[in-house]
Amino acid sequence: CIEKPLTTSSSLTDDVITVENLADCMNFLFTSVTNKSLFKDLDSSIESFQQTRSLHSERVPLRELVESLYLDCLEKTLSEPSVQEHTQSNPHYLRNIKISIESYVLYGLRNLLPIAVSASTASDDAELNKTIRNLHYLQLEDLEINVDVQVGISRGKMELSRLDSFATVLGKTGCLKRAIKYLSEGLETISTDDLLPILIFVVIRTGLPNWIAQLTFMKQFRFSSDNANPNDE
Repeated sequence: CIEKPLTTSSSLTDDVITVENLADCMNFLFTSVTNKSLFKDLDSSIESFQQTRSLHSERVPLRELVESLYLDCLEKTLSEPSVQEHTQSNPHYLRNIKISIESYVLYGLRNLLPIAVSASTASDDAELNKTIRNLHYLQLEDLEINVDVQVGISRGKMELSRLDSFATVLGKTGCLKRAIKYLSEGLETISTDDLLPILIFVVIRTGLPNWIAQLTFMKQFRFSSDNANPNDE
């Protein structure tokens, strides 16, 4: 079936559109912005940032550098009349714009930013990896995990192994949410106390070498967060 009328203004669906991945963000921006030259301007800002900033040697904190680029791109987008028309009266639309610009910027920095973050957390990741290697012998029964969740653990572990392939905070948090959903499948109810040992087991078995870098990335570069959505934190 068709999600929305083929011939209508976007205002009819502004209040129900939710961006859940990078493709959603790109589509949302493209349909929201009438002046398509804005994207050349955004790309130019991102390219200039990469050419003039050395993220490994800058004295300014990495988050502040990237946030300045995000705010610049957001300001340019919000100045577009076609965007202003909706953001002034629709908080949900504004939130989608913020998430989409955040994702646009982070994807534009995909060949630079993750490497810089990993370099900054290399020592902590090395320590964690040493601990994980020492715990690799752990079995489900060692953590008192019910064997009924074994299928969910396999799916959750497979999903988490993809975490490093996502270039945006939206993509990474989506990956985490899907993994948790898989881990809890087949269980009628699951509490935080039940989920914690399962997550510990999966983290140990996933084999991801840079967990600290992944968590740092999600925490440091979620510029679009606001008090209206505390559950995403």
